[in-house]
Amino acid sequence: MSILATATAGSALKEYEVQNAYFADEQLTLSNTRSNKQWHECGDQPKKPENGQGVMCTGNTCFAVCPIGWRSQGRWKIKCKADNTWSHSKFSPCVTCPDMSDELSETLPRGVQYQEIVNKRNHAITQFFCGDSTLALGIKDEWFKKGGQKKNVKCLCKNGQNGDPAWKKSCSWSYKNALWVPSDVNGVTCGPYVEPKPEPEPECVPEENVWYGETDIAMYKTNAGSWHKGTGLNDDVPDLLSMFDNDPLTMWHNHKNNEENLKIVAIIFKEPINFTGLTIQKRNPTDCPQKCNDRYLNVCLVLDSNTDDAICTDTTRGFSGFESSQFITWSQTKAGVKRVDLQFRDIQHAQIADLKIFYDKNNCSK
Repeated sequence: MSILATATAGSALKEYEVQNAYFADEQLTLSNTRSNKQWHECGDQPKKPENGQGVMCTGNTCFAVCPIGWRSQGRWKIKCKADNTWSHSKFSPCVTCPDMSDELSETLPRGVQYQEIVNKRNHAITQFFCGDSTLALGIKDEWFKKGGQKKNVKCLCKNGQNGDPAWKKSCSWSYKNALWVPSDVNGVTCGPYVEPKPEPEPECVPEENVWYGETDIAMYKTNAGSWHKGTGLNDDVPDLLSMFDNDPLTMWHNHKNNEENLKIVAIIFKEPINFTGLTIQKRNPTDCPQKCNDRYLNVCLVLDSNTDDAICTDTTRGFSGFESSQFITWSQTKAGVKRVDLQFRDIQHAQIADLKIFYDKNNCSK
């Protein structure tokens, strides 16, 4: 039986086809070649390569034959030229994957069996399986219930890897398209099936953002007017800007006619946020001799108009235990918030020197 192939691009003989013909003791024939040149016109055939099995010649070409499971590192064809000289003086060495024989010799005590085969393309394959098919096969931190089914570790030889030039081929073992080294054999075992542990969810690291009056992110308004101008929701209230000017001596203060009404400062975000907290600065105590810092009882945080979950201060100076602070902070974690209301429910004037809203960009509250 002969193996026929043309020497044109796309149909040239593959290295494994030459190996298969050699080991099957079959004749190798080139057809449709453009040259009548015969290899023996150049004299003796080139010597077999380092680590090689032999040389096979036909037509004007001699081919290096590497052992089963091996590949040529580069040059495996040499032609007899028109001037009766060889195109090259020698073949490249034959290469294969790292030897695993020492590691393989230690598998039996772990109940692991193996066999070494070669596929049609002359790739060496080591197959692992359990001698007792009722056991599970453990390999690379993964367990397979049907331990009798073989798992393949393949020897793949590629050009230009590991820093080699593009023409140079080197070989390495591969399991499920990942690198396999001989020491990985020591981790192959047979035993009771081990349920895989679920992958832990990556830790969510909060990324705190602060809203401080930016109108491209949210709009703000009040129904209580301003001490200097406006008494209702639709009035222009320039004093609200004083909550975002980094000046503790300026503030927003509701209109004097609204002292006994529910006073609301509303912030409406253009996109939902992952709310984590709101902080206000009280009126500067040196600015008001009439104990203006005692006007912060029953000031409530309401998210998305849900008054049932409102958080309200419990003393005239804020929350218990923090009365002496010039700041009041409401902490509540909620994702997808679009509206934030601060409601002054007591019969007292509302005063805010500074206001900031905190939110988590990474939504660690979900």
